[in-house]
Amino acid sequence: MNVPEASGDSESTKSSSRISRRKLLAGAGVSLGTAVAGGVFAANPGLAQEQTKAGPATSNVFSGTAVPLEITQSAGDWLVANGNFAATRSAVNSPINASNLDRLSIAWTVPITVSGSMCDRSGMSANAVIIEQSIYYQDLLSNIFALDRVTGKELWRRNYNASNGGPNGVAVANGIVYAATGDTGVVVALDARTGEVKWERDVSDPGFARIEMAPLVYANIVYVSSRPNNVRNGMSQRGPQGILYALNAETGTTLWTFDTSIDNPWGSPRISSGPGLWYPPSVDDMGNLYFGTGNAVSFPDNGEYVNGSSGPGSNDRPASMVSIDTATGGVRWAVDAQPQGCCDRDVQQTPVLVTVTLNETPTLVSVSAGKSGTVIATLAGSGALLWKTKVGMHEDDECLVAHCHDTGKLYPGGKGILGRFESPIAFAEKLIFVPYVDFQMSLTPNTAASTAGGDVSQPTGGLAAIDAVTGDLVWDVKLNAMPVAGATVVNDVVLSGSRDGFLRAYELKTGKEVWKFYTSAGLNAPLAIAGDMIVFSAGAPIAPTRDVSNEATPGGPTGVLPVMSVSQEPNLTFQILALNLGLGS
Repeated sequence: MNVPEASGDSESTKSSSRISRRKLLAGAGVSLGTAVAGGVFAANPGLAQEQTKAGPATSNVFSGTAVPLEITQSAGDWLVANGNFAATRSAVNSPINASNLDRLSIAWTVPITVSGSMCDRSGMSANAVIIEQSIYYQDLLSNIFALDRVTGKELWRRNYNASNGGPNGVAVANGIVYAATGDTGVVVALDARTGEVKWERDVSDPGFARIEMAPLVYANIVYVSSRPNNVRNGMSQRGPQGILYALNAETGTTLWTFDTSIDNPWGSPRISSGPGLWYPPSVDDMGNLYFGTGNAVSFPDNGEYVNGSSGPGSNDRPASMVSIDTATGGVRWAVDAQPQGCCDRDVQQTPVLVTVTLNETPTLVSVSAGKSGTVIATLAGSGALLWKTKVGMHEDDECLVAHCHDTGKLYPGGKGILGRFESPIAFAEKLIFVPYVDFQMSLTPNTAASTAGGDVSQPTGGLAAIDAVTGDLVWDVKLNAMPVAGATVVNDVVLSGSRDGFLRAYELKTGKEVWKFYTSAGLNAPLAIAGDMIVFSAGAPIAPTRDVSNEATPGGPTGVLPVMSVSQEPNLTFQILALNLGLGS
């Protein structure tokens, strides 16, 4: 993997250290004690904690058996959920650019079955994986299927019909498709050619935990994480933990597990639970993992203690960016991005790994974001803070436990789809691209306090570009729409989709909109780019813009849609779409 590089100069920050003990549960029940150091800034103890050793040196090309065959044999395809192991979401070897976007046309479409598993009824939230002549997908009923890349014809399907709140998806490695079945908490391995079941492994906490992330497969290990609640039994269960599992890719046997919380968030296992992961980890050239965690439960109310009042003080690893040394099972470092937070402020994004030049030295940096509206960059070797940048509207936004017993409104909101950075960020040309949502949260004391406020039929947001070295905001495009389909880069443009049904493209350097394409429904799943083809799903209800007209014709660069409330049921077509230049992929 060649980690992209940015350049610039910045002073690195010295760190102080303190030693603590952390526990990792081995698959055979052996407890591995790991000495870890922490405390990067005395003035900001919530940042950068725990470190055992220096991070990776300069980037090397992956070699040996660690990397699945598909990664080396099909380098121009979209091989993992976020495009590559560094999670930069930047397409390679594609002819698509600003000069030919208007030549893109629909190659094929495939209908989507809409489920009630998400709060707003949706059919898809997963990113496609594209390898050679096949496209692999998972829907929000946890069903897994393969499509022919040229025609869209279904090659095989494995139905599970299990509720899944998303984002979910698949990983493909060495001829096997890996995925998880949402509320049932089963990890499955299927033959990539036929869909035949190779193994299934139930890792759920009975009746509670779910798995709603796309797996990561690296070094013959499948990484998946449970989350402590599910669609079927409610979204705020108490007691279960959010566990990262390392499974043998050939057998499904548990090698080790990692609890994403330390002790008990909010002070009591009876009323609280750990966070878990939304998205697959990224991995550097040394095999170290990087991931973001969700918020701790209970939120917003557990019947006894409102908004985390059972355990005031910082919580360890919910709403955090974490790095693990998979060789030792130790925590390299963890950044608590939302200490004592109580407003559903997940830091769920996969950290993006980029190499920047600091003091004339190539340095690996980890960049992540979440519902708090703050993008955080740390040194990948130590977790030391490089920069923090707020994006979008911010008002009274500390969201501490004490704050959550006040009355008032704050930006950004956190609950459900209303957090700031809901979908994946991207990197290219020294810039971090972040799609964001502007929505407020209303607070009422001593009740189930943190509830969304505002009119979801008229959402706003935008797409911003941040300098990867300094954290400076380079450009910020405001939208009267909710961009929750991630950011994806191809050559000189960055693409992002919104719940208003538009896929838009912007110049990397300036943020100028150069193209838009109206689909058949709202976009809430990231897209994949391979060759001259863009594959994405329009699988959500429309949440339209304020400034549209009645001249709509779906399926074209100039199509628009009349204003309507998302509570209405328009005649929408939920489908997977493939656009191409007609060059052959």
